[in-house]
Amino acid sequence: MPTLYIIGNGFDLHNGLKTSYADFHRYIIKNNKELESQIDQYFYMSTNAEYLWKDFENDLSTFDTEGFYEAYDFTDVMSDSFKISETYGLQDEIEQETERLTDSIKEGFTDWVEEIEFPEKEVCNVFHAEDAFITFNYTNTLELMYGIQTERILYIHGSVEGHDELIFGHGEEIETEDDGLDEDGNSTRTMFTDARNASQYPLHALFKDTDRILKTHAPFINGLSGINTICVLGHSLGKADWPYFEKLSQVFPDAFWKISYYSEWEYESLAEVALKITGIPENRLKMIRIDEL
Repeated sequence: MPTLYIIGNGFDLHNGLKTSYADFHRYIIKNNKELESQIDQYFYMSTNAEYLWKDFENDLSTFDTEGFYEAYDFTDVMSDSFKISETYGLQDEIEQETERLTDSIKEGFTDWVEEIEFPEKEVCNVFHAEDAFITFNYTNTLELMYGIQTERILYIHGSVEGHDELIFGHGEEIETEDDGLDEDGNSTRTMFTDARNASQYPLHALFKDTDRILKTHAPFINGLSGINTICVLGHSLGKADWPYFEKLSQVFPDAFWKISYYSEWEYESLAEVALKITGIPENRLKMIRIDEL
């Protein structure tokens, strides 16, 4: 019976690719110091060795909108020369700068992925011809190192070889900071409301719309048949990606799940999350190591 393999970044790391967040951070430091400075200034992120991609994606929701706004707000309403038109200029500038920051993050990420090098290894035949793959990675590791045909693979967040837009982001729903009304229905808008709301752009632009992504790839997922095992390799089950696993558990309600773990300290936490998001009983879950393949 065919197995559906879910491939995460840990799979690339296992195969010798330098795809950790630390590798990305080093690339940004070397190639775009301005972006590195802005990430450090406006996002709450870590750079230690245990910081995973799921942490990076989650922390994209920590963008400091107030700090960014204040960095560009030089208006002085108490000044005799103050004009309301200054608020329009402030809004325009913040819109431009937040868009520039977001584009810089996306472009820096894509540039880094395009430069990831593959180690020289012989093709490893550990999968079966009828197996299917959903990969969260952007590299073509499965084709190059395992000889998997491209049509058997769903690059759910895009592929650098396919010249797709690479998708990454947090999963937190963002509400507009000020919708213009208080709980009594009275207007709360000020001359600075639009400028302040403009500072939230990165939160919206770096949101991973899993509902839309699942609808886009529904033909591939719904077209899979005979799947009795789902094997997750190198995915840390970050919150932003929970909807994908929930969907798969609905499409394949009787599947047996195997989920890889890297270290003993994450064994229990991964198992707990897996049971929560899939809703399967414990007897249909087995925790494995990637090198058990």
